[in-house]
Amino acid sequence: MAGQELIRRANAELVERAGMEAVKASETYSRYAADYFEFVRRAGVSAVDPESVKAWAAFKLISHSPASLVPMLAAVKKALRGAAQELASARDAAAFSEALRAIKAPKKVTGAVRRSFVLTKAEERAALAIMTPRDAVLFRFLLATGARISEALAVKLEGCKPDGDMVRLALFGKGGKTREVRVPASLFAEIRGVYGGQCWLFETAGGKPMRRDYAYRRISEAVLKATGKRFSPHGCRHTFATRAIEHTGKLKAVSQYLGHASVGITLDMYVHQSLQDEELREIS
Repeated sequence: MAGQELIRRANAELVERAGMEAVKASETYSRYAADYFEFVRRAGVSAVDPESVKAWAAFKLISHSPASLVPMLAAVKKALRGAAQELASARDAAAFSEALRAIKAPKKVTGAVRRSFVLTKAEERAALAIMTPRDAVLFRFLLATGARISEALAVKLEGCKPDGDMVRLALFGKGGKTREVRVPASLFAEIRGVYGGQCWLFETAGGKPMRRDYAYRRISEAVLKATGKRFSPHGCRHTFATRAIEHTGKLKAVSQYLGHASVGITLDMYVHQSLQDEELREIS
């Protein structure tokens, strides 16, 4: 097996070094690969054993959805394939690559979003208390709009239109679709006061939109530190949707606001209902 060949010819440090080199062009992939190599070091297992990859994936599922695991697995596979190409023969590297190909993220049985991906008001306040002003207004914007992080960072000032005590903003979502969200004018003013860009709502000092990887890391790390919860900016979208449905009951309106293709998607993801004993007794 190619994995065994790697174990024989190179120590764990060389495998990790070669693997990290293979993914260095992507900050996101580098983060996922580093997490994997840290896992195998702590577990005392071989990084090039496919069973170690499976064990790591199972561990990550405790705090991540199957969908979130897909890019994480892709990063680890790329790192390990890079290590194999660097440290093993071409034949063994090809065989090892095929062994990795068989490892897949488990399919979702249901599209329901776990409650662990939704912030409570207390958790929101705790995270905000330790965030910088720049991180805090972005975090609040995501919670207030249900926007995807990529959509938020692509908002241009020319697409922001005042409307009474609200501001309408144009978002460009998946598949090139556009939709509109609204935020309180007070929040918009706070964002402008903190960022003050000329083109983008969330603009860097260099006049460019904030990088997605940077924003992702800043928010995730703050929530983890404040609450102990593993969280991503997409969880802000889940939080908005859950709160909007519970507060208004307007499932169709929330679905359209989020830009979902159908109400069925929203229903499957965010409506968590079950029959209670007293309800069953009333039926029978």
